[in-house]
Amino acid sequence: MLTYVRLRGARGMFCVVETSLTRPVMIFKQDMSQFGFNSARVWNGGVLLTGPSNNMSTRIREVVDEQLTTFAADYYKTKP
Repeated sequence: MLTYVRLRGARGMFCVVETSLTRPVMIFKQDMSQFGFNSARVWNGGVLLTGPSNNMSTRIREVVDEQLTTFAADYYKTKP
């Protein structure tokens, strides 16, 4: 998810870059009968970027790359 806001009159901009992994989950009632499905976030990474708009797209790509690398490292730590 990428949230982008440009401020009028400002010399720069800011955006929030969020990378998350979700997976489907079953929801059960108290009597353990199946109620339905939903998605649950199992990993999340986020960064707030600020600065000039001329290089923001490059910074966003770098952040997404770093977040995916962090996710892979976290995954492999738990799965030897």
